[in-house]
Amino acid sequence: MSKTYCVDKQVADSACSATAYLCGVKGNFGTIGVSSKVSRNDCPASINEEKPNSILQWAQWAGKATGIVTTTRVTHASPAGSYAHSPNRNWESDFNMQSFTEKTDTTQCEDIASQLIKRDPGRNFNVIMGGGRSKLIMKKTNSTGERLDEDLVVRWKLDKMKRFKGKTTRYMTNRKELMSTDVSKVDYLLGLFHHTHLDYRLKSNIEMQPTLTEMTIKA
Repeated sequence: MSKTYCVDKQVADSACSATAYLCGVKGNFGTIGVSSKVSRNDCPASINEEKPNSILQWAQWAGKATGIVTTTRVTHASPAGSYAHSPNRNWESDFNMQSFTEKTDTTQCEDIASQLIKRDPGRNFNVIMGGGRSKLIMKKTNSTGERLDEDLVVRWKLDKMKRFKGKTTRYMTNRKELMSTDVSKVDYLLGLFHHTHLDYRLKSNIEMQPTLTEMTIKA
């Protein structure tokens, strides 16, 4: 039996419900990977509290390959429940956190995209596929990127080269790259197929965006 209501709301959002079914812990509305001791936007409390581990972390400890496949941004609440700890589901990038600095102390907290690339268990994922490229790449002219600190795609590549020497990594941004890749020869795959959520299938560019089925088969 899975009961995914939030501690402070009977009708859950995808943040506290993802925390419930992926971490086995109930949290407050809009929070990810933390218990109900952490109120929304309470950065200091989220730092001081012992973090619950997700089922993907348990799988890694058991020596299994892990990953996420989603049609949302890879930093959105549902997939983020598998790797992130945040008092606000909307803190997907460092840019997103800027607007909260006057309301709460965010200096100790790390945005969700950064946790995916830099922290366990996210940085050990063999597969990351979905949308949300803007949350990982730098803000610059003629770009959808919004990060102000660093390019996390570059960080992902460098991290794999440093920690997993001899392993094969592939970063891709469109369906053609994914479908033409022999994934049996790839150890770590990062696929970001849109700057935000993938489009609904009937409205999507079928040359650029793979289907959920295609991503799942490749995973």
